[in-house]
Amino acid sequence: MLDENFRGITSNGEIQPDLYPLQDEGFAVENAVTVAQALLQTLDPEAQKRGVLPH
Repeated sequence: MLDENFRGITSNGEIQPDLYPLQDEGFAVENAVTVAQALLQTLDPEAQKRGVLPH
């Protein structure tokens, strides 16, 4: 099953389309990135390494 795309969790094995439609929640990604970068600048180099996931 790991080779199959995830399609959802069901109670009877049948997918119910459009049960939870995707929509823009209005989260300001650019602002979050700016704040995260500002936070990293306040940390010493060792703390910065621990606070960032590898690319």
